[in-house]
Amino acid sequence: MKKILFSIVILIFLISCGTDPPYITSVIHSVLIYQQNSVQNMLSDNVYLSIFCVIAGDIEDNNLRDMKITHLATEYSWTIEEKNLSTYNYHDTVYTGFPFIEYEDGKSLLLGDYLIEITDKQDNLSDFVIDVNIPAKKEGIFHIDGYIVPYKASFIRGNKELQIECKGNAAYSSAEIIFLNNQGLFAGGRRKYDSGEKILFDPSYGINANSRLSVRLNTGADDNIIYYLTPVTAAAVSESYENDEIEDETDDATSDIITKTKGIFDRIKDGIFKKK
Repeated sequence: MKKILFSIVILIFLISCGTDPPYITSVIHSVLIYQQNSVQNMLSDNVYLSIFCVIAGDIEDNNLRDMKITHLATEYSWTIEEKNLSTYNYHDTVYTGFPFIEYEDGKSLLLGDYLIEITDKQDNLSDFVIDVNIPAKKEGIFHIDGYIVPYKASFIRGNKELQIECKGNAAYSSAEIIFLNNQGLFAGGRRKYDSGEKILFDPSYGINANSRLSVRLNTGADDNIIYYLTPVTAAAVSESYENDEIEDETDDATSDIITKTKGIFDRIKDGIFKKK
């Protein structure tokens, strides 16, 4: 009898040791600034916080219960149930989180330290602290109303090139584009262009006066302040432009930063969260 009890104890011990509670190994966050009409149903300028975690341990079989995000200075918090969390795989790493953390209906963003907590269904908890800031904003909160986005995109040279104007000291590291009325053009995703190089359009793109282009700009020291600009509409082109070659204007001191080639696909999913 003692041998049987001992065997049961050993078995329970081995089972418990074989399951590691989930824990956060790293967190990536982004400030997302959306201009009016930059995506469907975005009826005004809005700002959101996107938070995604790399989670190790046992996260299979829907073992997570929820993720709680707390702004430490104000103790304002959001609780996102597991069923509403988004996941994506990038370079063989799985990220779990939520891309639309909003404050004051997307009109403001609380700055400073945030506590990220994940809890599994056995009440095991893991946490991580991040710092969310926007350069030159020191008052603890960022308001989108009254904020002037320092970037403007436009078609130039008969719709053969995209120009991105940067106001003041604004800069960006890369731009990502997708044609809204021809989303299969870049294999279903956005095409990425490095800062400082031109965005040139091949005639095979079939750009016409109905073409609409969505532009995403990656800015900030870690590319974690992201702008989604109001879509750009191509202009009607006169015949004089149709056969023009694009001239190189690298000697034009007044030309603003423009961009070039590569691709990444945006993955943003909708969800529902609770606020306290």
